Amino acid sequence: MKMNTASRLAILANLPEQGTVLEMISKRNIRKKIDFTSEEFAKLNLKENNGRITWTPRTSRIIDVEFNDAEKALLKSIINIMDNKHIITDNLLDFINELQQQ
Repeated sequence: MKMNTASRLAILANLPEQGTVLEMISKRNIRKKIDFTSEEFAKLNLKENNGRITWTPRTSRIIDVEFNDAEKALLKSIINIMDNKHIITDNLLDFINELQQQ
């Protein structure tokens, strides 16, 4: 699955704090797969200002990530929660579309 900087940040920010053992294992695995390395962090010039995260778009890249069934189920759950909160953005639509087709 392809993920851009915005979709990675959105999913990382919305990973659950608690859940079942399987959910927490899936959360840890997802985080490992999509988290930013120190090099990416510096290259993107990621900054937080007043609760908003910004980065330099020209340095952004798309990563290709493989998720197992349990991780996909957790991601779908996260997307549903975000949808119910009305916090889905255009930057997430391609990722959501690809996830729903899995």
